[in-house]
Amino acid sequence: MKNPGYRALRHRQPHSVSQLSWKTVGTRSLVTIFLLVLAFFIVIDLGDYGVQGMPDSFVVRSGSMSPIFTTGSLVVDTRFTPSSAIKTGEIVTFVNPIQPTTLLTHQIVGVVIKNHATYIKTQGKANKYPDPFLTPKTNIVGVYHFAIPYLGYIVVFIKTHWLWILEMAAGLVLIDLALTRLIRPLRKRAQS
Repeated sequence: MKNPGYRALRHRQPHSVSQLSWKTVGTRSLVTIFLLVLAFFIVIDLGDYGVQGMPDSFVVRSGSMSPIFTTGSLVVDTRFTPSSAIKTGEIVTFVNPIQPTTLLTHQIVGVVIKNHATYIKTQGKANKYPDPFLTPKTNIVGVYHFAIPYLGYIVVFIKTHWLWILEMAAGLVLIDLALTRLIRPLRKRAQS
């Protein structure tokens, strides 16, 4: 005959282990997702700060390249070097020659050599006509690699509201500490 205490212990243990396992799996999953998102933003920021070999990212502010990418997308580009070749059909991000403080991401529809310099003719995919200017090849900043829809909205929000986000995170940490370090131990003592 089996020991009844052993059977009771055997039945209780899997239940507590499964709860612990799910809790552990959930916590580790959340931490992993957080670290992956953090790593993505670090890689994107390194490129924006000029670290060689890292991609650049830009937030799309108009629908001129729809349906390839839409307003609010985050465009990730490979850094362009003056020695890089360009060809018709490529999508590039460049400094607007008419408004030098503005970056545009459009498709190259023509390459023009004029006075021993190379210029590109560009057009937004959703636009009827090409851009009304020629852009020097030296104005190209990056070559389109991929876009993530709506992520640009999140990036803009984080960059403009970072202090608010930091305050919310600090508040959540304080609430968690209050619950785990103060309130739960007091309840356990009161129940004992």
